[in-house]
Amino acid sequence: RLDLVTGVGGVMEPPIEPVRVPEPIRALLACDGPTTHLESIEAGVRDVLGRVASQLEERDLGARRVAIRLERLGVKRERGGREDVWLEVATSAPSRDAGHLWKLAQPQLARVDLGFGIESMEAIASRVGRVRAEQGRMDRMGGVQEGAARGGPRIKALGEVVDALVSRLGDERVTRVRVRATHIPERVFAHESVSRLGVDNARRLALSVEEREASVARATGGRPSVVLASALPAEVVAIAPDGPPVRVRWAGTLGRWVDVVRAIGPERIEGEWWSSDEPARDLYRVLEDGSGGGGRWLWMWRRRAESQRVRWFIGGIWA
Repeated sequence: RLDLVTGVGGVMEPPIEPVRVPEPIRALLACDGPTTHLESIEAGVRDVLGRVASQLEERDLGARRVAIRLERLGVKRERGGREDVWLEVATSAPSRDAGHLWKLAQPQLARVDLGFGIESMEAIASRVGRVRAEQGRMDRMGGVQEGAARGGPRIKALGEVVDALVSRLGDERVTRVRVRATHIPERVFAHESVSRLGVDNARRLALSVEEREASVARATGGRPSVVLASALPAEVVAIAPDGPPVRVRWAGTLGRWVDVVRAIGPERIEGEWWSSDEPARDLYRVLEDGSGGGGRWLWMWRRRAESQRVRWFIGGIWA
């Protein structure tokens, strides 16, 4: 404005326009009186979730978290004997599917103590996000398959399965196996909670089959199908100090010495110099003699300690 630049008419402060936080999307349903009829309460919760979903669709939004408040007539004297029971529904991607939200809320609602009855139900979209638009694809009959060009239906179905598991089991109990960039065999795979993948969890999980197979093949090449959580010590007889084992005894042989039919190796594995100073290992793939009921392929290694004493360990088995 010219008066602010020239000072004509006195000094005027620019008007302040506060940032107005939009009201959360919510829907309320009040009962005529307290009810303990579970089917009526379920119908009411479905109704408020449906109205919240309609409002989300009008604003082109999807819910990431929906809080459900049940006003319960309890035994407490405070606030006229009424108390609030809160349920929370979380989704891996913004969703405005009322049926999907209800499937996540139903198991929690079934565990609620209804007290002396529920007087009202309210659903609040406490966290929302934009719904990603998907490019459709024409089918042979001239119809449009919504989101098919980018795997939309598959990603949506995967997200709904993950949401259902998280709702029933908890965030930390639903994990995916992630391939790590390391050459240490025991550290190649790590379990990661699906809730930590970010906003678009379902899309990050929906890797193509080729990508999954390629990453697993790179990480598991020459490795056993069963890797032990903790390596088991073993006793070994070798012809030469640095040679392959010819006899082995460990917990899996119940204290018996077992002859080695075939040994493939060694494969030298050095430690990660930037994070540890662990000694190098010589890995072998060893086939036990099957005449005594064994006949298993073992994944074992030789490690030389600072005292130059050689120790052997069993780290995995090919099932």
